[in-house]
Amino acid sequence: MLTWLTRSFLRSLGSEDRDIFMKCLNGCHITQDAKVHCQEDGTDLCPYCMRSDSRYHRFWECEQFSKERASVSPDTWALLPSAPEFLTGYGWSLRPHTLLEWNSTLAQLVIPVAEPCVPSDHEFHVFTDGSCLNQAFPSCRVAAWSVTAADPRQPALCQVLDMGPLPGLLQSSYRAEIFAIWRSLCIARLQTEQVHVWTDCGSVVRRLQKILDGHEPKPNSSHSDLWRLVSQCLNDFRPGQVVVHKVTAHQQVSQASSPLEEWCFTHNAFADQTAMAAHRMRPPGFWRLFGQHVNATLACQKISRDVQLTLLAISKAVLRARDLVEEGEREDLGVPMQVTPDDWTPVGQLSIPPAARWYGDDVVRQVLSWFWQAVYDSTAELRWVSQFQLYVDFMLSGESAPTNYDGWKHGKHTPHVDLMAFSFLVRARWFSKVLRECLRHHGTKITFRYGRPHSRAVLMHTGCLALPWCQQRLDGVDSWLLSHSATGFHRTSKVMENVPVGSKDDHFMDVWQTCA
Repeated sequence: MLTWLTRSFLRSLGSEDRDIFMKCLNGCHITQDAKVHCQEDGTDLCPYCMRSDSRYHRFWECEQFSKERASVSPDTWALLPSAPEFLTGYGWSLRPHTLLEWNSTLAQLVIPVAEPCVPSDHEFHVFTDGSCLNQAFPSCRVAAWSVTAADPRQPALCQVLDMGPLPGLLQSSYRAEIFAIWRSLCIARLQTEQVHVWTDCGSVVRRLQKILDGHEPKPNSSHSDLWRLVSQCLNDFRPGQVVVHKVTAHQQVSQASSPLEEWCFTHNAFADQTAMAAHRMRPPGFWRLFGQHVNATLACQKISRDVQLTLLAISKAVLRARDLVEEGEREDLGVPMQVTPDDWTPVGQLSIPPAARWYGDDVVRQVLSWFWQAVYDSTAELRWVSQFQLYVDFMLSGESAPTNYDGWKHGKHTPHVDLMAFSFLVRARWFSKVLRECLRHHGTKITFRYGRPHSRAVLMHTGCLALPWCQQRLDGVDSWLLSHSATGFHRTSKVMENVPVGSKDDHFMDVWQTCA
């Protein structure tokens, strides 16, 4: 697979399409042939056509998505049966068959050692430049470089000092510029006068100036191998002997506004032409391979794009179909859960379970007495009541809920709990835990379920108990909650954390504690 070609496709997509296609690449689109192993009564049949499902079937065979495949070229269709799964099932780009030979050819290129120029009795001026063919195709790039000499005393004199193709697998104009800088310093290392290096690459000028100022190249930076060579070569010069200059690139001599600009434009253009000419120093067999490699890369890009666009279109179609199904399901999200008579078993006579008394005998008597008073022989309709509603009902009945602050305590022992940093959610969770544990130790079967309760105020899915709770009490609880948030409480609402401690409401009966 060719990763840079895949990244190029990802960069061409919008953020939403990019996220969808990343799931293809990562294998997150799971079809029924995989789901069957982790689902009860699962099947490996495609949900759209009831044939055996797989990634290949979903993307290339299922009739449900024939419209999304309409733009696939006949050449691509002919290759699909023998194409690798990383392309047809995941969308990674194909690698050209010529890539290995191409990389081997680039790696075997050897550049002769630079011969230093004899010392001169005047300042030494060199112009450097890099050239790159197929800059937009990283795997097909070919770069070359040149170093030319200029003499301000003879403005028209241009001399080629060094030139050649760029060695190595990394081929780019920027790397060729750095390589030319290094070669120019190797050539000028015997000079005794000041050395002036002229280049039209602003980023190279900035990096070289940092090294001249005493900064060491970072070992993990881009092209650090060449920058380290440059830094080592600068050790052969006196401090301040090498000066780097920026030249405006690709300027006509006729556009010069001064003799200096005319001189700079002339020699920079000559360095540029020399770098282009350096491409011709490669052997004839190289260009034959170059042509084959470019054609193979373009063919792989064409096939890969056909497949990638098809996979993206089908993935989006699957998500649209899923959204339509979920929209129908979302209508039920705002409806309380259905409760059946089997969800409730009437409670018998109240007795205090000894196993629950580690919460404290007074806590267990308080909570169970309140609960029995509400549900014993109750004729109210069976409803799903949330833990939050029960906690508020307990407070509005005039009771102080138990706390778990330095151990479980009766609420009367922490009268200033409203001044402590305990949110409503924490206090309700404490109360719900004590209630459920007391009922469990008592042997009372209570149906607990996660869902939407019967409430005008609690508008979210939470833990609920199936109870024959008085509707008048539930209405009172909802009214109290809505007085603290007129829009109710939702899953993402932070308002519930700040609900205060409630006080006795005269509409709620006093709790009479059992002596049993």
